[in-house]
Amino acid sequence: MGTNKKYSVEFKQEVLSMVAAGERNVSQIEGELDITPGSVYKWQQRYRVMEEKLQPSAERAEQTEIRPLKRELEITRQERDILKKAIRVFSREGIVSRYQFIADHHREYPVQRLCAVLGVVASGFYDWLQRDVSQRQRVNEAFSVRIREIHEGSRQTYGYTRIHAELREAGEVVGKHWVARLMTHMGLKTFCQRRFRLTTQANDNSTPAPNVLAQDFSATRPNQKWLVDITYIATREGWLYLAGVLDTYSRRIVGWSMSERPTETLVCDALHMALTQRGAPDLHHSDRGSQYTSHAYLALLEKAQVQVSMSGVGCCFDNAMKESFWATLKRECADHVFQIRALARQAILSTLRVITSSAAAFCSRLSQPVCL
Repeated sequence: MGTNKKYSVEFKQEVLSMVAAGERNVSQIEGELDITPGSVYKWQQRYRVMEEKLQPSAERAEQTEIRPLKRELEITRQERDILKKAIRVFSREGIVSRYQFIADHHREYPVQRLCAVLGVVASGFYDWLQRDVSQRQRVNEAFSVRIREIHEGSRQTYGYTRIHAELREAGEVVGKHWVARLMTHMGLKTFCQRRFRLTTQANDNSTPAPNVLAQDFSATRPNQKWLVDITYIATREGWLYLAGVLDTYSRRIVGWSMSERPTETLVCDALHMALTQRGAPDLHHSDRGSQYTSHAYLALLEKAQVQVSMSGVGCCFDNAMKESFWATLKRECADHVFQIRALARQAILSTLRVITSSAAAFCSRLSQPVCL
């Protein structure tokens, strides 16, 4: 074999393709094609260097073509996001609300783009910024901060009526519709997660007691009327069931119990706690669930000489105050799915402790009776 052989570019490319295919090694290919030993390795190194030199140029050309498209896509995305956030602005009369929206979002988007999307002139916006803020706007800004603090403090569960009650309780003279307008302007929404799970399973073999309560939840003294019920809390481990005993006079939970299953033991433990701490009530009202008509539970009531009252079939309003209490409790501490039952227990106990220590304030915030 000579040492000064010359090979065409096409031949070298064909050889390198055979090497890349991996069917034969370099030595075999050099022997079959009578190629000077070591030439293939030199070709590989040479073409690798050429590829490295050519690749950046190709990428630069591609980036040059793509860059305008990316910029156009980014502008379209910003305009879409601006429109989504500014929907409420277009429903109002006047241009001031649009200027205020631009002032609130100029750190997120360019001012020129905000003005273009909202249909205002940038010079008009900057002129508006130089004006003195009115007294009414200062008051709105101050109360907006208070409203946001209350809303975030409730984990976004308070609506305008309950935030209005909080402000009135703090001594502020404000209207609830004005609070609602400020919340709408700030984009504050109330999160309320409601899941339905049947906890009342009637016992066909038992005789229910009559409805003595008859939806009269008024009371003139403690231990006059007790309401009992079972609710449920969602966790990743499964449901956590909570049984509670509520005194209609103070609207406090005077007995409670939690368990993984809605058994008669759950309700018996809650009733036993209430009887131990508060003594026996005059009237005990429940639904017709099998837990409350069980022999063990009715035996506790009979031993304490308590008059028994039970709701009618399928009528949640007969126990509306208790249902309302559960709804409020869930909004305040169980508005999401807990990872484990232990965390749910901790949150419920913390909330019940607050309710027990400030029942009067809590009662003023209770929602209207609802059916779960």
